[in-house]
Amino acid sequence: MEVFKSNKGGDKMPFEGYTYTVKYDGVNHITWRCSKRNSTNCPAILKTSILKTNHSVIIGHNHFANKSEVNAMIAVSKIKLAAKTSCANPVEIYAQGVSELDERSKSMMPLEETTTRTLRNQRSKDNPLDPVSLNDLMIENDWCTTGKPFHKLLADNGIGATERIIIFSTDEGLNNLACASTWYMDGNFALAPKQFQQLYVIRVQVNNVSTTAVYCLLQRKSMSTYESMLNTILKKV
Repeated sequence: MEVFKSNKGGDKMPFEGYTYTVKYDGVNHITWRCSKRNSTNCPAILKTSILKTNHSVIIGHNHFANKSEVNAMIAVSKIKLAAKTSCANPVEIYAQGVSELDERSKSMMPLEETTTRTLRNQRSKDNPLDPVSLNDLMIENDWCTTGKPFHKLLADNGIGATERIIIFSTDEGLNNLACASTWYMDGNFALAPKQFQQLYVIRVQVNNVSTTAVYCLLQRKSMSTYESMLNTILKKV
Protein backbone atom coordinates (compact mmCIF):
# COMPACT_ATOMS: atom_id res chain seq x y z
CA MET A 1 0.00 0.00 0.00
CA GLU A 2 1.05 3.59 -0.62
CA VAL A 3 2.29 5.27 2.56
CA PHE A 4 1.67 9.01 2.67
CA LYS A 5 2.48 11.86 5.02
CA SER A 6 0.19 13.07 7.79
CA ASN A 7 -0.35 16.76 8.54
CA LYS A 8 2.38 16.47 11.17
CA GLY A 9 4.82 14.94 8.70
CA GLY A 10 4.73 11.36 9.98
CA ASP A 11 4.01 8.23 7.95
CA LYS A 12 0.40 7.23 7.46
CA MET A 13 -0.50 3.76 6.22
CA PRO A 14 -3.75 3.23 4.27
CA PHE A 15 -5.20 -0.27 4.36
CA GLU A 16 -8.67 -1.52 3.45
CA GLY A 17 -10.39 1.84 3.96
CA TYR A 18 -8.62 2.72 7.21
CA THR A 19 -5.48 4.69 8.02
CA TYR A 20 -2.81 3.95 10.60
CA THR A 21 0.11 5.80 12.15
CA VAL A 22 3.30 4.26 13.53
CA LYS A 23 3.08 3.00 17.10
CA TYR A 24 6.34 1.08 17.25
CA ASP A 25 9.17 0.73 14.75
CA GLY A 26 10.74 -2.62 15.60
CA VAL A 27 13.68 -4.60 14.29
CA ASN A 28 11.62 -7.08 12.28
CA HIS A 29 8.28 -5.36 11.89
CA ILE A 30 6.38 -2.08 12.29
CA THR A 31 3.35 -1.84 14.54
CA TRP A 32 0.70 0.64 13.45
CA ARG A 33 -2.37 1.93 15.29
CA CYS A 34 -5.61 3.43 14.02
CA SER A 35 -5.25 7.12 13.19
CA LYS A 36 -8.68 7.73 14.75
CA ARG A 37 -7.74 6.25 18.12
CA ASN A 38 -8.16 9.61 19.88
CA SER A 39 -11.50 10.58 18.35
CA THR A 40 -13.13 7.12 18.44
CA ASN A 41 -11.04 5.32 21.06
CA CYS A 42 -10.34 2.74 18.35
CA PRO A 43 -8.05 -0.10 19.50
CA ALA A 44 -7.10 -1.31 16.00
CA ILE A 45 -3.55 -2.55 15.47
CA LEU A 46 -1.82 -3.39 12.18
CA LYS A 47 1.57 -5.01 11.68
CA THR A 48 3.76 -4.84 8.59
CA SER A 49 7.27 -5.79 7.63
CA ILE A 50 10.06 -3.23 7.90
CA LEU A 51 9.50 -2.61 4.18
CA LYS A 52 5.86 -1.76 5.01
CA THR A 53 4.49 -4.83 3.23
CA ASN A 54 2.81 -8.05 4.46
CA HIS A 55 -0.08 -6.33 6.25
CA SER A 56 -1.70 -8.16 9.13
CA VAL A 57 -4.57 -6.77 11.22
CA ILE A 58 -4.00 -7.81 14.85
CA ILE A 59 -6.93 -5.96 16.43
CA GLY A 60 -9.96 -4.78 14.46
CA HIS A 61 -11.61 -1.36 14.36
CA ASN A 62 -14.65 -0.13 16.26
CA HIS A 63 -15.81 2.03 13.32
CA PHE A 64 -16.58 1.53 9.64
CA ALA A 65 -14.03 1.81 6.85
CA ASN A 66 -14.20 4.80 4.50
CA LYS A 67 -12.16 4.32 1.33
CA SER A 68 -13.32 7.64 -0.13
CA GLU A 69 -12.04 9.51 2.90
CA VAL A 70 -8.71 7.70 2.63
CA ASN A 71 -8.47 8.51 -1.08
CA ALA A 72 -9.00 12.18 -0.27
CA MET A 73 -6.29 12.09 2.41
CA ILE A 74 -3.82 10.58 -0.06
CA ALA A 75 -4.76 13.20 -2.67
CA VAL A 76 -4.16 16.05 -0.21
CA SER A 77 -0.77 14.59 0.70
CA LYS A 78 0.18 14.37 -2.99
CA ILE A 79 -1.00 17.94 -3.57
CA LYS A 80 1.18 19.23 -0.72
CA LEU A 81 4.17 17.30 -2.04
CA ALA A 82 3.61 18.67 -5.55
CA ALA A 83 3.54 22.21 -4.15
CA LYS A 84 6.95 21.63 -2.56
CA THR A 85 8.57 20.12 -5.63
CA SER A 86 7.13 22.19 -8.48
CA CYS A 87 6.58 25.82 -9.40
CA ALA A 88 3.04 25.22 -10.64
CA ASN A 89 0.21 27.45 -9.49
CA PRO A 90 -1.56 26.08 -6.36
CA VAL A 91 -4.90 26.18 -8.19
CA GLU A 92 -3.46 24.00 -10.97
CA ILE A 93 -1.95 21.59 -8.44
CA TYR A 94 -5.27 21.25 -6.62
CA ALA A 95 -7.19 20.71 -9.87
CA GLN A 96 -4.76 18.00 -10.97
CA GLY A 97 -5.00 16.21 -7.63
CA VAL A 98 -8.78 16.27 -7.58
CA SER A 99 -9.07 15.13 -11.21
CA GLU A 100 -7.72 11.69 -10.26
CA LEU A 101 -10.51 11.03 -7.73
CA ASP A 102 -13.95 9.49 -8.12
CA GLU A 103 -16.94 11.68 -7.30
CA ARG A 104 -17.43 10.40 -3.74
CA SER A 105 -13.76 10.91 -2.91
CA LYS A 106 -13.92 14.42 -4.38
CA SER A 107 -16.73 15.23 -1.95
CA MET A 108 -14.36 14.38 0.91
CA MET A 109 -11.72 16.88 -0.21
CA PRO A 110 -11.20 20.14 1.69
CA LEU A 111 -12.36 23.28 -0.11
CA GLU A 112 -10.15 24.48 -2.95
CA GLU A 113 -9.74 27.93 -1.39
CA THR A 114 -8.63 26.42 1.93
CA THR A 115 -6.16 24.04 0.31
CA THR A 116 -4.59 26.58 -2.05
CA ARG A 117 -4.16 29.03 0.83
CA THR A 118 -2.40 26.28 2.79
CA LEU A 119 -0.11 25.61 -0.18
CA ARG A 120 0.81 29.28 -0.47
CA ASN A 121 1.54 29.47 3.25
CA GLN A 122 3.60 26.29 2.98
CA ARG A 123 5.67 27.77 0.17
CA SER A 124 6.15 31.09 1.95
CA LYS A 125 7.92 29.31 4.82
CA ASP A 126 10.70 28.36 2.40
CA ASN A 127 11.09 31.90 1.10
CA PRO A 128 14.04 34.03 2.19
CA LEU A 129 13.34 37.00 4.43
CA ASP A 130 12.07 40.13 2.71
CA PRO A 131 14.98 42.49 2.02
CA VAL A 132 15.15 45.60 4.17
CA SER A 133 16.31 47.51 1.11
CA LEU A 134 17.07 46.71 -2.52
CA ASN A 135 20.75 46.67 -1.62
CA ASP A 136 19.96 43.42 0.20
CA LEU A 137 18.17 41.87 -2.78
CA MET A 138 20.25 39.35 -4.70
CA ILE A 139 18.55 37.09 -7.24
CA GLU A 140 20.46 33.88 -7.83
CA ASN A 141 20.16 30.10 -8.27
CA ASP A 142 16.55 28.82 -8.18
CA TRP A 143 15.20 32.34 -7.75
CA CYS A 144 16.27 33.19 -11.31
CA THR A 145 13.19 31.37 -12.61
CA THR A 146 9.58 31.77 -11.60
CA GLY A 147 6.14 30.42 -12.40
CA LYS A 148 4.89 28.26 -15.23
CA PRO A 149 6.03 28.56 -17.97
CA PHE A 150 9.41 29.17 -16.40
CA HIS A 151 10.23 32.85 -16.73
CA LYS A 152 13.98 33.38 -16.61
CA LEU A 153 15.78 36.37 -15.19
CA LEU A 154 16.45 38.40 -18.31
CA ALA A 155 18.17 41.38 -16.70
CA ASP A 156 18.94 42.93 -13.32
CA ASN A 157 20.93 46.15 -13.11
CA GLY A 158 22.04 45.04 -9.67
CA ILE A 159 22.69 46.15 -6.13
CA GLY A 160 23.61 49.79 -5.89
CA ALA A 161 21.54 50.89 -8.88
CA THR A 162 19.67 54.11 -8.16
CA GLU A 163 16.73 52.85 -10.22
CA ARG A 164 16.58 49.07 -9.80
CA ILE A 165 15.12 47.23 -12.78
CA ILE A 166 14.52 43.47 -12.80
CA ILE A 167 13.15 41.81 -15.93
CA PHE A 168 11.77 38.29 -16.43
CA SER A 169 10.78 36.66 -19.70
CA THR A 170 10.84 33.41 -21.64
CA ASP A 171 12.42 32.52 -24.97
CA GLU A 172 8.92 32.30 -26.41
CA GLY A 173 8.01 35.68 -24.93
CA LEU A 174 11.03 37.35 -26.51
CA ASN A 175 10.24 35.73 -29.84
CA ASN A 176 6.65 36.99 -29.60
CA LEU A 177 7.96 40.50 -28.94
CA ALA A 178 10.23 40.32 -31.96
CA CYS A 179 7.37 39.21 -34.20
CA ALA A 180 4.73 41.61 -32.90
CA SER A 181 3.96 44.88 -34.65
CA THR A 182 2.38 46.36 -31.51
CA TRP A 183 3.38 46.13 -27.85
CA TYR A 184 0.80 46.82 -25.13
CA MET A 185 2.49 48.13 -21.98
CA ASP A 186 1.15 48.98 -18.55
CA GLY A 187 2.27 49.19 -14.92
CA ASN A 188 0.41 47.78 -11.91
CA PHE A 189 1.16 49.48 -8.61
CA ALA A 190 -1.03 47.36 -6.32
CA LEU A 191 0.74 44.09 -7.22
CA ALA A 192 4.28 45.43 -6.92
CA PRO A 193 6.32 43.68 -4.20
CA LYS A 194 7.89 45.64 -1.36
CA GLN A 195 10.70 48.01 -2.35
CA PHE A 196 9.31 48.35 -5.90
CA GLN A 197 6.83 50.93 -7.14
CA GLN A 198 5.33 48.88 -9.93
CA LEU A 199 5.03 45.59 -11.72
CA TYR A 200 5.32 46.51 -15.39
CA VAL A 201 4.17 44.12 -18.13
CA ILE A 202 4.44 44.07 -21.89
CA ARG A 203 1.80 42.12 -23.76
CA VAL A 204 1.41 41.18 -27.41
CA GLN A 205 -1.20 39.45 -29.50
CA VAL A 206 -0.46 35.95 -30.76
CA ASN A 207 -3.12 34.42 -33.00
CA ASN A 208 -5.61 37.04 -31.74
CA VAL A 209 -4.92 36.11 -28.12
CA SER A 210 -3.21 38.55 -25.75
CA THR A 211 -0.23 37.09 -23.91
CA THR A 212 2.28 38.60 -21.49
CA ALA A 213 5.78 38.52 -22.94
CA VAL A 214 7.77 40.36 -20.27
CA TYR A 215 7.43 41.11 -16.55
CA CYS A 216 9.44 43.97 -15.03
CA LEU A 217 9.89 45.06 -11.42
CA LEU A 218 10.61 48.78 -11.33
CA GLN A 219 11.86 50.73 -8.35
CA ARG A 220 10.88 54.04 -9.91
CA LYS A 221 8.37 55.36 -12.42
CA SER A 222 10.66 57.91 -14.04
CA MET A 223 11.35 58.49 -17.71
CA SER A 224 14.92 57.25 -17.25
CA THR A 225 13.62 53.99 -15.75
CA TYR A 226 11.32 53.37 -18.70
CA GLU A 227 14.05 54.20 -21.20
CA SER A 228 16.53 51.88 -19.52
CA MET A 229 13.94 49.09 -19.30
CA LEU A 230 13.00 49.33 -22.98
CA ASN A 231 16.60 49.62 -24.17
CA THR A 232 17.48 46.49 -22.19
CA ILE A 233 14.57 44.55 -23.67
CA LEU A 234 15.31 45.72 -27.22
CA LYS A 235 18.86 44.43 -26.90
CA LYS A 236 17.51 41.00 -25.92
CA VAL A 237 14.88 40.72 -28.65
